[in-house]
Amino acid sequence: ITVTDLDYSSGRLAFYDFTNGDLTNEGHQDYNAVAVGSPDTVANRFGDSKRALGISDGNYARVNTFIFPSGSAEQINSAAVNVWFKIDEDVTYSPKIIDSRVTPSQAEAGGITLTLTPERKLKLLTFKTIGGFGNTLELAPEEVVSLNEWHMVTFTKTGYANMSLYLDGKLIASGTASTSDGTQAVEAGNSWTFGAQGNSNAELPGAIDDISFYTQFSQTLFNALYNSEEPSAVPTDITLSSDSIDENVSIGSTVATLTTTDADADDTHTYSLSGTDAASFAIDGSNLNTAVEIDFETKSSYSITISTNDGNGGVYEEDFIIGVADVNEDPTD
Repeated sequence: ITVTDLDYSSGRLAFYDFTNGDLTNEGHQDYNAVAVGSPDTVANRFGDSKRALGISDGNYARVNTFIFPSGSAEQINSAAVNVWFKIDEDVTYSPKIIDSRVTPSQAEAGGITLTLTPERKLKLLTFKTIGGFGNTLELAPEEVVSLNEWHMVTFTKTGYANMSLYLDGKLIASGTASTSDGTQAVEAGNSWTFGAQGNSNAELPGAIDDISFYTQFSQTLFNALYNSEEPSAVPTDITLSSDSIDENVSIGSTVATLTTTDADADDTHTYSLSGTDAASFAIDGSNLNTAVEIDFETKSSYSITISTNDGNGGVYEEDFIIGVADVNEDPTD
């Protein structure tokens, strides 16, 4: 299973993989993130370039709206947030991995903060504003994360206010948020900041990747996230050895050999045709052949679309114009 196989049918509200700097919520039109400053795109945990979001001073990303329905995690009996991250250097402050407690305008809000201490220990805090601002839970396990290594961190909510924190597939802390006045103990916040807190504060000197928000979570899903394989690269180009053919060739003549550009060198590609003049050609393996008689005086060019499929869910298509070369013909009368 790959990370991208985990879709909305499993309760996923949002997913951000940051490929080539893309900040959209993959597969859904809502909850898109925006860049703050100019965050880099860096290599992910598999070593693939431009597949994770680099965070530095003043450069991070955020979602300027709630993600959990109505912004209220307390209305959901099962919720989870999953993040891959790495920290590249030690700092004297507490860098934030993900935060919904402070708004972009720096206003205090009820929400959740996942942070690292200067000793590189995780800390999960929940806050509320109903009935007055307050910290309702602090989970502070002793595990230390390594520098320059990718880690997966997950926090989950079950029931009214039961919170759990996982690091690299292992439960490291759990507790129940509570208030002295009986008001709601866990608020999800009305915006989310990735790699910082609110508006340019306490940035994580490192990178984040594959951030997922769920309203349903299970041990099976958790295991799949942590043990996920590298997502298959998709084809990015189709090359034709020729884009023209002489008129009067026999039906079945080869116009061109097709080649696919794909970072996964071991993939085997299959081709298909569509477009205005698709019926005039046929695919035979990696060859584009004629399927009708070709006559320059009748038709001097053909418009087709060729698709390549890598067999792992990756598809790329491109439009081509096939020209017909006029051949000097003997007089017929």
